[in-house]
Amino acid sequence: MKKPAASAAFKIRHLKPTDQKNLAAFFLTLSPETLNRWNRFGTHFTPKHAQAVAAAQIAKPLREEQGFVAYQGDRLAGYAYLRFFPEKPQKSGTASLGIIISDEFQSRGLGRRMMEVMEQYCRERKFKKIWLSTYSDNERTLPFYKGLGYIAEGIFMFDEFFGPKPRHVISMAKFLSPQMQKTARQLKQRFLPD
Repeated sequence: MKKPAASAAFKIRHLKPTDQKNLAAFFLTLSPETLNRWNRFGTHFTPKHAQAVAAAQIAKPLREEQGFVAYQGDRLAGYAYLRFFPEKPQKSGTASLGIIISDEFQSRGLGRRMMEVMEQYCRERKFKKIWLSTYSDNERTLPFYKGLGYIAEGIFMFDEFFGPKPRHVISMAKFLSPQMQKTARQLKQRFLPD
């Protein structure tokens, strides 16, 4: 199937209850390869599981998580979220980010646009840090996140196992204040030299 043009118009907005059916259908379209790179909800979706996950995401209180969706016309092309930590006041300036783009719409600039929208959301709310994780073998996302200003904070070695195969998790962050950026660079040079 031919991928849509890079100039295709996408509408990015906050997740709404009316997105539940489309979100469940979106999860069912994700290829095993894509789910291998992003598996917040597992590496396989059945219709029942997709419906349950979509319902749970819609029901998340905004103090815990803000979902985002990207549509091209009436087709859901991407889903993302910012997870907050209301149970940990000491993390009140941190948001955890996750993003997944439909196979059909990957490599068309949508992921970058969604990341920019979520970063702006965090800046407007005075967040200091956006954190995410990715697998060390995910060669597509590591340069993508670095290009957006994310730096590696650490590696969780042998952190997840898919059958007998271990996977290492890379923790990455973007610091939203110049002072934190400077301190992060100093700490990285000291403790995580290239």
